[in-house]
Amino acid sequence: MPAADRGRRAARSAAYGGIAAGLAALALLGVRLLPTADLALYAVASAAIALALIELSFRGAALSWLAASAVGALLAGWITAVPFVFFFGPYPLIKAAAESRIPSRVQSMAVKLLGADLLLGLLALVWLVLMGEGMPRLPLSWWALVLLAQPVVVLYDLALTMMVTLYVGRRHPAR
Repeated sequence: MPAADRGRRAARSAAYGGIAAGLAALALLGVRLLPTADLALYAVASAAIALALIELSFRGAALSWLAASAVGALLAGWITAVPFVFFFGPYPLIKAAAESRIPSRVQSMAVKLLGADLLLGLLALVWLVLMGEGMPRLPLSWWALVLLAQPVVVLYDLALTMMVTLYVGRRHPAR
């Protein structure tokens, strides 16, 4: 491959990664500034990472997630960025890995749910450490919250799939 083509490809990758990170950081800023629609804006930030995965690679999407996490923490504040850093950012990477390596939809969903549970557990642990004694008492036990989280994660996975399908249908109609 000629050097000019490599340079164009590198510039294209950097541009897509920067745009994805910028969109995710902008969505995080929206979470901070707007009084409602927090989950929807976190999902939009997550979709930006999924789009980086489509346009770039796993590595490029991971770098976009890290860049969006850093910029989002600077712009929107670390409390706003924590859910993105520990759940909404890495989940598209887990989703893509599970769907590309596991042909069975049932097994793929089981792996995605397990990954989401691990991410949610990590998020809860980080949140408890950051918030310390200021964490409110929850009305349900932890196992009930885990059970209630499963259908929510399935709906989030479905919404993310729909956003990606819409993007691919418009941007890459031949795929």
